[in-house]
Amino acid sequence: MDETTHIPVVENGLTHGYTLTKFGILVNSPWEYSSEFRNGVYVLRDLNNKETSDYELVTFTNNEKELVFQLLKKGKLKYWLKKDYLDSSFSKLRFQNESKPNDISGAIEELKNFKIENHVSKVYNSGHWKANFIDSTISIEFGDAKLGLKPIKGKYKVLTPDLIEIEETDFFEEKNNEKKEMVKKKKRFSLAPHTFRFH
Repeated sequence: MDETTHIPVVENGLTHGYTLTKFGILVNSPWEYSSEFRNGVYVLRDLNNKETSDYELVTFTNNEKELVFQLLKKGKLKYWLKKDYLDSSFSKLRFQNESKPNDISGAIEELKNFKIENHVSKVYNSGHWKANFIDSTISIEFGDAKLGLKPIKGKYKVLTPDLIEIEETDFFEEKNNEKKEMVKKKKRFSLAPHTFRFH
Protein backbone atom coordinates (compact mmCIF):
# COMPACT_ATOMS: atom_id res chain seq x y z
CA MET A 1 0.00 0.00 0.00
CA ASP A 2 1.37 3.41 -1.00
CA GLU A 3 1.83 5.44 2.19
CA THR A 4 1.55 8.72 0.28
CA THR A 5 -2.05 7.91 -0.64
CA HIS A 6 -3.24 5.56 2.11
CA ILE A 7 -2.73 5.29 5.86
CA PRO A 8 -3.80 2.37 8.06
CA VAL A 9 -6.77 2.67 10.39
CA VAL A 10 -5.49 1.27 13.70
CA GLU A 11 -7.72 0.45 16.64
CA ASN A 12 -6.55 -1.36 19.78
CA GLY A 13 -3.30 -2.17 18.05
CA LEU A 14 -5.02 -3.84 15.09
CA THR A 15 -5.22 -2.53 11.53
CA HIS A 16 -8.77 -2.25 10.22
CA GLY A 17 -8.23 -1.32 6.60
CA TYR A 18 -6.90 1.92 5.17
CA THR A 19 -8.08 5.47 4.66
CA LEU A 20 -7.00 8.03 2.09
CA THR A 21 -4.51 10.75 2.89
CA LYS A 22 -5.24 14.29 1.70
CA PHE A 23 -2.92 13.67 -1.23
CA GLY A 24 -4.65 10.34 -1.83
CA ILE A 25 -8.05 12.03 -2.02
CA LEU A 26 -6.82 14.39 -4.74
CA VAL A 27 -5.26 11.72 -6.97
CA ASN A 28 -7.72 8.89 -6.35
CA SER A 29 -10.30 9.67 -9.05
CA PRO A 30 -11.07 12.21 -11.79
CA TRP A 31 -12.89 15.45 -10.84
CA GLU A 32 -15.41 17.78 -12.46
CA TYR A 33 -17.26 20.92 -11.42
CA SER A 34 -20.17 20.01 -9.17
CA SER A 35 -23.52 20.07 -10.98
CA GLU A 36 -24.78 23.05 -8.98
CA PHE A 37 -21.99 25.16 -10.51
CA ARG A 38 -22.37 24.03 -14.12
CA ASN A 39 -23.53 27.48 -15.26
CA GLY A 40 -21.02 29.46 -13.24
CA VAL A 41 -20.19 30.76 -9.78
CA TYR A 42 -21.30 33.83 -7.88
CA VAL A 43 -18.55 36.18 -6.74
CA LEU A 44 -18.83 38.21 -3.55
CA ARG A 45 -17.28 41.68 -3.64
CA ASP A 46 -15.47 42.94 -0.57
CA LEU A 47 -14.69 46.68 -0.65
CA ASN A 48 -12.07 47.99 1.78
CA ASN A 49 -12.55 44.96 4.02
CA LYS A 50 -16.30 45.56 4.18
CA GLU A 51 -18.19 42.60 2.79
CA THR A 52 -21.09 43.70 0.62
CA SER A 53 -24.14 41.94 -0.77
CA ASP A 54 -22.90 42.74 -4.27
CA TYR A 55 -22.72 39.46 -6.18
CA GLU A 56 -21.88 38.88 -9.80
CA LEU A 57 -22.14 35.69 -11.84
CA VAL A 58 -18.97 34.44 -13.48
CA THR A 59 -20.09 32.02 -16.17
CA PHE A 60 -18.25 28.92 -17.29
CA THR A 61 -17.31 28.33 -20.90
CA ASN A 62 -18.75 25.31 -22.69
CA ASN A 63 -15.40 23.54 -22.33
CA GLU A 64 -15.32 24.19 -18.59
CA LYS A 65 -18.80 22.66 -18.28
CA GLU A 66 -17.50 19.58 -20.13
CA LEU A 67 -14.21 19.37 -18.25
CA VAL A 68 -13.00 16.27 -16.44
CA PHE A 69 -9.52 16.26 -14.96
CA GLN A 70 -7.35 13.81 -13.11
CA LEU A 71 -4.56 14.88 -10.77
CA LEU A 72 -1.59 12.56 -11.08
CA LYS A 73 1.46 12.03 -8.94
CA LYS A 74 4.50 14.31 -9.30
CA GLY A 75 2.29 17.27 -10.18
CA LYS A 76 1.22 15.88 -13.54
CA LEU A 77 -2.24 16.47 -14.95
CA LYS A 78 -4.54 14.68 -17.36
CA TYR A 79 -7.85 16.10 -18.60
CA TRP A 80 -10.50 15.63 -21.26
CA LEU A 81 -13.98 16.80 -22.30
CA LYS A 82 -17.08 14.67 -21.81
CA LYS A 83 -18.28 15.45 -25.33
CA ASP A 84 -15.20 13.60 -26.65
CA TYR A 85 -16.16 10.17 -25.31
CA LEU A 86 -15.97 7.72 -28.19
CA ASP A 87 -18.74 5.25 -27.37
CA SER A 88 -22.11 6.32 -26.01
CA SER A 89 -22.55 2.83 -24.58
CA PHE A 90 -19.70 3.68 -22.24
CA SER A 91 -22.16 5.91 -20.41
CA LYS A 92 -24.13 2.83 -19.42
CA LEU A 93 -21.34 1.60 -17.18
CA ARG A 94 -22.64 1.84 -13.64
CA PHE A 95 -19.74 2.48 -11.34
CA GLN A 96 -21.83 3.53 -8.38
CA ASN A 97 -23.20 1.06 -5.85
CA GLU A 98 -26.94 1.33 -6.52
CA SER A 99 -27.86 0.43 -2.95
CA LYS A 100 -25.46 3.13 -1.68
CA PRO A 101 -25.53 5.96 -4.26
CA ASN A 102 -23.02 8.06 -2.33
CA ASP A 103 -20.47 5.25 -2.23
CA ILE A 104 -17.85 5.86 -4.95
CA SER A 105 -15.64 2.90 -4.05
CA GLY A 106 -16.96 1.05 -7.09
CA ALA A 107 -15.89 3.89 -9.33
CA ILE A 108 -12.44 3.89 -7.79
CA GLU A 109 -12.07 0.14 -8.29
CA GLU A 110 -13.25 0.28 -11.90
CA LEU A 111 -10.88 3.14 -12.69
CA LYS A 112 -7.93 0.90 -11.91
CA ASN A 113 -8.92 -1.52 -14.66
CA PHE A 114 -9.12 0.63 -17.78
CA LYS A 115 -7.30 3.40 -19.62
CA ILE A 116 -9.30 6.53 -20.29
CA GLU A 117 -7.36 6.98 -23.54
CA ASN A 118 -9.29 4.02 -24.96
CA HIS A 119 -12.61 5.83 -24.49
CA VAL A 120 -11.91 9.49 -25.34
CA SER A 121 -10.88 10.90 -28.72
CA LYS A 122 -8.53 13.44 -27.14
CA VAL A 123 -6.79 13.38 -23.75
CA TYR A 124 -4.65 16.36 -22.77
CA ASN A 125 -1.49 15.80 -20.74
CA SER A 126 -0.23 19.38 -20.53
CA GLY A 127 -0.45 21.47 -17.41
CA HIS A 128 0.46 20.83 -13.80
CA TRP A 129 -0.87 21.08 -10.26
CA LYS A 130 0.37 21.44 -6.70
CA ALA A 131 -1.12 21.51 -3.23
CA ASN A 132 0.16 22.64 0.15
CA PHE A 133 -1.47 20.65 2.94
CA ILE A 134 -0.20 23.06 5.61
CA ASP A 135 -1.95 26.22 4.39
CA SER A 136 -4.57 24.37 2.26
CA THR A 137 -3.64 26.10 -0.99
CA ILE A 138 -4.14 24.36 -4.32
CA SER A 139 -3.24 25.37 -7.85
CA ILE A 140 -4.29 23.61 -11.07
CA GLU A 141 -3.00 24.97 -14.40
CA PHE A 142 -4.46 23.56 -17.62
CA GLY A 143 -1.76 23.75 -20.26
CA ASP A 144 -3.70 23.86 -23.53
CA ALA A 145 -4.60 27.53 -24.07
CA LYS A 146 -6.88 26.73 -27.03
CA LEU A 147 -9.46 25.17 -24.68
CA GLY A 148 -9.89 28.38 -22.70
CA LEU A 149 -9.78 26.65 -19.31
CA LYS A 150 -9.14 29.07 -16.47
CA PRO A 151 -6.70 27.86 -13.80
CA ILE A 152 -8.03 26.86 -10.40
CA LYS A 153 -6.15 28.66 -7.64
CA GLY A 154 -7.26 29.08 -4.06
CA LYS A 155 -7.71 27.31 -0.75
CA TYR A 156 -9.68 24.16 -0.21
CA LYS A 157 -12.22 24.53 2.58
CA VAL A 158 -13.51 20.96 2.34
CA LEU A 159 -11.47 17.97 1.16
CA THR A 160 -13.19 14.58 1.15
CA PRO A 161 -13.33 11.69 -1.36
CA ASP A 162 -16.72 12.90 -2.65
CA LEU A 163 -16.41 16.69 -2.34
CA ILE A 164 -13.79 19.42 -2.67
CA GLU A 165 -14.81 22.99 -1.89
CA ILE A 166 -12.40 25.68 -3.06
CA GLU A 167 -12.40 29.40 -2.34
CA GLU A 168 -10.56 31.70 -4.74
CA THR A 169 -9.68 35.27 -3.75
CA ASP A 170 -8.56 38.08 -6.09
CA PHE A 171 -7.41 41.59 -5.15
CA PHE A 172 -7.37 44.63 -7.43
CA GLU A 173 -7.68 48.41 -7.34
CA GLU A 174 -10.85 50.12 -8.49
CA LYS A 175 -11.45 53.82 -9.04
CA ASN A 176 -14.48 55.20 -7.22
CA ASN A 177 -15.18 58.95 -7.40
CA GLU A 178 -11.59 59.63 -8.36
CA LYS A 179 -10.45 57.64 -5.35
CA LYS A 180 -8.63 54.33 -5.62
CA GLU A 181 -10.07 51.61 -3.45
CA MET A 182 -8.96 48.05 -2.88
CA VAL A 183 -11.51 45.46 -3.91
CA LYS A 184 -11.42 41.81 -2.94
CA LYS A 185 -13.46 39.25 -4.86
CA LYS A 186 -14.20 35.85 -3.40
CA LYS A 187 -15.75 32.93 -5.18
CA ARG A 188 -16.40 29.50 -3.76
CA PHE A 189 -17.29 26.40 -5.73
CA SER A 190 -17.27 22.62 -5.46
CA LEU A 191 -15.66 19.76 -7.34
CA ALA A 192 -17.23 16.30 -7.41
CA PRO A 193 -15.82 12.92 -8.46
CA HIS A 194 -16.52 12.11 -12.10
CA THR A 195 -18.43 8.82 -12.08
CA PHE A 196 -18.92 8.53 -15.84
CA ARG A 197 -22.65 9.21 -15.73
CA PHE A 198 -23.24 11.36 -18.81
CA HIS A 199 -25.54 14.34 -19.19
